[in-house]
Amino acid sequence: MTVTINDYRVETYQRRRPLVLVGHSLGGIVIKSALVYGKMKPTLYSDLISSVRSLVFFGTPHQGADIATWGTFLSHVSTAFRVRSTQALEELGKWSPTLLQLNTLFAEQAADQNVTTFFERQKTCGVMVVPEGSARMGNVKKEVSQMLDGNHRTICKYNSMNEAAYKTVQRRFDAIATNIRMETLSTKTIPSAYPAVPMNQVSSPEQEVLDDTFEQRFTSLRTTNI
Repeated sequence: MTVTINDYRVETYQRRRPLVLVGHSLGGIVIKSALVYGKMKPTLYSDLISSVRSLVFFGTPHQGADIATWGTFLSHVSTAFRVRSTQALEELGKWSPTLLQLNTLFAEQAADQNVTTFFERQKTCGVMVVPEGSARMGNVKKEVSQMLDGNHRTICKYNSMNEAAYKTVQRRFDAIATNIRMETLSTKTIPSAYPAVPMNQVSSPEQEVLDDTFEQRFTSLRTTNI
């Protein structure tokens, strides 16, 4: 993952572009592992690591998961995704040595990182795959945790922009994008955990930033040479 992202950030302006990393389920574990690895290779990845402004996790089992629960879940998806249940369970057991080591290393480098953790409200295949207690990181200062009305599979899949879950996620990314722009445009201290900024409390020039649409802000983040 670190190599792939770095390959897209060759020019100087690209290496300074802010990053928001988003992971669903085990993808969140991959993100944490990649950042820990990148921290160990500063000569290659220092620009990448320093560019990460926010992390967003959907149903990621930061604290591990109940083996029986994951066994039930994987038994339904292992054929489609070619996942070996026994192999996955060894690594995902609650407080497994692998996860403990990863959490310890990651906490040391990301204690002040802005983190959003979403957790599911509904069961999947009759089990709560990643409950709130596991979805929360708990060892970072700037963590915002929110429940979404979906199961482990649908927590980040929406049929309509009118869904409550979609609107919740949109507001969160909206706040993240806004505050990254404000950090870039101003030297003012940004509130921790990137809370949404009420429109009636923002003055120019920040007002102009907030007037952009959600899509325009992320387009700007991708194209602005900062």
